[in-house]
This record gives sequence, structure tokens and C-alpha cells, in this order.
Amino acid sequence: MHPFDASGKRHGVEALPLSIAGLTDDPFHSLAAFARRAGAYRKPKRAYASFVWADFLRQHVPFAGSGRGAFSLALVQSISVARSKAAAAMPGYIAQKRR
Repeated sequence: MHPFDASGKRHGVEALPLSIAGLTDDPFHSLAAFARRAGAYRKPKRAYASFVWADFLRQHVPFAGSGRGAFSLALVQSISVARSKAAAAMPGYIAQKRR
């Protein structure tokens, strides 16, 4: 269990909703998943690594607005940040190729 809200703030288990319908989406967790599928980083073998990536992206990618356009822009930025030196210590990191 990862009892964090969409802002990355930790909560006690008593704050969990009583049903799945009460859960909220964490857009940064979605960004981490889409960035991985786009090849920005390798799928880590350890559990909860996607949450680590979501927290990393939350600190490095501004998410302005809502909707597909805002998500698409954040995804492009997420891929770039995931391949940058700032992410070198992250699980599944893939260094950028030199030109």
C-alpha cells in the first residue's frame, strides 16, 4: 500500500476511502507510466518504483492546466527529465546518448 495523495502527501490508513470510487487520480503516476512506455526509462524490478518516479516527476515537471493538451506537454517534459542527468540515481535510468 502507498498511502499518498495526488500531491504526494503521505496520509494514515484511516484517510483511505471506503471504496475504490473514492480514490483520486495522481497525474504524476500516470506520467511516470506513460514515460516508461515511451522508453524514457526501463521498468525497474523493485516494487513501488513507479511511485518513486511519480514523486521525482512531481518535483521536476510543471503540470499546468488539465486535459489532453496539458498532459501531453507534461509527458514530453517528463520524458526529457527522465533521460537527464537529474534522474541518474533513479531506478531504471537510461542515459542520453551523446551525439
